[in-house]
Parts: sequence; structure tokens; C-alpha cells
Amino acid sequence: MTELLPLICESIRDGGQFVFYPTGISMLPTVIPNEDCVVLVEPKNIKKYDLILFTRPNGKYVLHRIINIKNGEYIIKGDNQNWTEKTTIDKVIAKVSEVRKKDGSVINYNKLTSKVTVAKLESRKFVKRVINKIKRMLKGKK
Repeated sequence: MTELLPLICESIRDGGQFVFYPTGISMLPTVIPNEDCVVLVEPKNIKKYDLILFTRPNGKYVLHRIINIKNGEYIIKGDNQNWTEKTTIDKVIAKVSEVRKKDGSVINYNKLTSKVTVAKLESRKFVKRVINKIKRMLKGKK
């Protein structure tokens, strides 16, 4: 990814875009590694629910969703994770304008659909956590 950074920055400058295939699993099921691609654009007008590509303090490049903005910091997490982390605008490289799925469908993050997508993902996680908690409680009573 380090080798791609100059190309990404040059491509997205002045309204351009850069398309790539993420490899990590933290954004499942929204982004399936090596199958779905994301379209990166300049990190302008960043808002809640946007997907951003940013750099962690350890230098690792990560694609996660903004779940809140507080005191100039972005609270972010992967759709497949239960924990959050923080970053600031100076660490943001790009934002995702759309996710192009392998089946040809597109999730456009310039539209309201991203809020619906996030709500569905969060409700699934909540139900899964409740089911797992019940299972753990039942195992403890046996």
C-alpha cells in the first residue's frame, strides 16, 4: 500500500478517483476482500457513515467507517468489528464514494442508502450479540 500512496493521492486530486480491491476482513460484509472494489476520492465533506482510508499511528493503512464525529476526531470502526478507534483529518488519505460489488451492484456513499446499510449492519450485530449472550448463559446453567 505504501507504494500506491503517491499514485492514490495524485489520482484523487482535483476530483479524480482511484479504484482498488481491499484485502482485509474488517469491513465484511460491506466489502468482501479481493472481490469487491472501492472507489476512492478526495476526503472532502467527510460526514458520519462515510468510509475512509486512513493511516494508523503504526503506519498501517485501514479502511473503516466513521460512526461519530466528536471534538475534531473521527470515531471509526470496521463493519465486522465491535471496537472503535479514533483518527483525525490529517491521517485521512481518501474517502470511499462507492463500493462496487462482485455481482455488479453498487453501494453509493453519496446517497442516503449508506445510512440504511449501516442501520442494517448494526441491527444484525445487535441480534447476534444477544443470541451469543443467551447461548453463553445457557451453557453456564448446564
